[in-house]
Amino acid sequence: MEPPLQQVVLIKSMYSILKTLLSWSEVWALIIPMCFMFPLKNQRDYFKPICYYIIIAFLLNSVASFILNQKTFGLDLPWHKNVAIYNLHSIFRLLLLSWFFLLLRQHFLSKIKLIIPVLFIIFVLINFIFFESFTEKKISSTLHSLEAICLLFYCLQYYLFLLKD
Repeated sequence: MEPPLQQVVLIKSMYSILKTLLSWSEVWALIIPMCFMFPLKNQRDYFKPICYYIIIAFLLNSVASFILNQKTFGLDLPWHKNVAIYNLHSIFRLLLLSWFFLLLRQHFLSKIKLIIPVLFIIFVLINFIFFESFTEKKISSTLHSLEAICLLFYCLQYYLFLLKD
């Protein structure tokens, strides 16, 4: 026995809505912290990089998702790859979170924390000038791996600083 036609149409439309929500999840998920970020007027200085990151991430993810889903809007734009957007996002994420950790003013490995963003930018320039293309067909795993290592260092040094106190 087959389900009635109305149920089939309802299930297909629910599936379509769910699929659309999931394909835009990296955009709408950032709306949640934005709702808590803007009402707070007197934020501490070290929250500024986090606020900037959330706004930049929202914009970059919106552009990346729009490029990916442009066919659903009936568009055929000249750019079809959003790899450059994700590479740019990775660079912004590390620089802004580095700034955040520097603003915490912990006098623990402070020289290393200052050097990391500079070395990261030098690496990015060398990597994309000589080894990889910024707009390749795939996201730069080298860039993301180095970013993850740097952020892991920042998090571990923060934890060690808290243990030391």
